[in-house]
Amino acid sequence: MQMVWMVSCFATVMNDVMTGLMISLAFTLISVVLREQWPKMYWLAQATDQETYKPKERYSSLKSFDDNVKVLRFESALHFANVTSFLDTVNELMHSEDDEHSELSSIKQVTTESMDQSNGSEYKQLPLKEISSSVDDETTERSVKVEIANRILIVDCGAVSYIDTMGLDAFKEIYSEGLKHGVDVYFADVSESIIDILENVEFFVTVPKTVFFPTVHQAAVFANKTLE
Repeated sequence: MQMVWMVSCFATVMNDVMTGLMISLAFTLISVVLREQWPKMYWLAQATDQETYKPKERYSSLKSFDDNVKVLRFESALHFANVTSFLDTVNELMHSEDDEHSELSSIKQVTTESMDQSNGSEYKQLPLKEISSSVDDETTERSVKVEIANRILIVDCGAVSYIDTMGLDAFKEIYSEGLKHGVDVYFADVSESIIDILENVEFFVTVPKTVFFPTVHQAAVFANKTLE
């Protein structure tokens, strides 16, 4: 807003009043379009009262979530002009998490194979019952070592005042992509007007209503219980 005022003042001083007004109007329209096309998005963290969530890069006193829980706040209406930016951010998170978990799985697999080789070098013949029990124990231990916890993405929609058909498709896409990548996607603080739109277009036939929460805090509490 300050930039708009400065441009208007400078244009008026350098030209006449009408020209200055036209320049300021054009600059305002351009700035609005740019803000809508590239909205701000923040990764949230938890305040000390445990019910307030703010951008973690803005406040050093915030408590970060578990590594498997991410909270993304989208600071704009979701429509055709900015849906690509929204999807890119979410997809980048999912694929980066996939890479990290793939590396973790590879390390655990190598560790398991090393254990197998070590056990093989000290092989001694065992009775059949002991062999069966040993195999079961090793299989159980191996499955525990390689198992990876679920991941959860909470989308804070508190600032999303409007959504168009492309925005609806984006919600469906990130939910379905989450299923493919092992990420549970929750939507929090969605306005009642948008909920009405979702019901009118039968959105909940594709995406269950159980992944929608009234507040970010309730979604975070549910996510923590899910990971326990």
